Amino acid sequence: MSCWFCKHTYTNRCIHGTAFGTQQLAGGQAEYVRVPFADGTLKVLTDNIPDDFAIMMCDIFPTGYYGASRALSHFTAHESISEHNGHDYGANLQPQIQSVSEAVFVCLGCGPVGLCAILTARSKGVRTIYAVDSIDDRLAEAKNMGAIPLKLGSDDIRAVVMEATEGRGADAVIEVVGNKEALRSAFDLLRPCGALSSIGFHQGDLPFTALESYQKNLK
Repeated sequence: MSCWFCKHTYTNRCIHGTAFGTQQLAGGQAEYVRVPFADGTLKVLTDNIPDDFAIMMCDIFPTGYYGASRALSHFTAHESISEHNGHDYGANLQPQIQSVSEAVFVCLGCGPVGLCAILTARSKGVRTIYAVDSIDDRLAEAKNMGAIPLKLGSDDIRAVVMEATEGRGADAVIEVVGNKEALRSAFDLLRPCGALSSIGFHQGDLPFTALESYQKNLK
């Protein structure tokens, strides 16, 4: 906990650390693991937390929660913009910040992280969530959580989303897949001024240009 990043809580960017599963540090799939700089990376769990809960909290649930929370941060309960920023728009024009209960969300990818994102969005008040995947079991789990399943390769996903939103596109898309095709699909499904929360592990170039982002007012 001595470098600038650690001292400012950015322990994931420690200049002395490295990632598990690389040439510098062996992986963590073992009964016992030595963790360098553990004071900045590990948390002590209380005895009343079951192991299966702890496994979910290592990476899966926090990542899904973060992905949904980033999208949710652009929505609110019913509150007029005039009240929000002190401006008076007049009696005939009272624009509204969109509420989570009215928003249409899409989650691309329904693995464990995606399911946790769906669960988070539902628990925060999102009523309409389309869950997209190619695996039936995952879609069934998403449906059990209150999402509307759309099967990749079978359903016309864009047509369904556009019909549900009167042609504007999804208000928020959470992309959990991590490839260019999924990210491009997320971009295309999103309405102008919508929220795109991408938490997939991308390793290539972005599949849309800066101009396209500007034209869509991408959040």
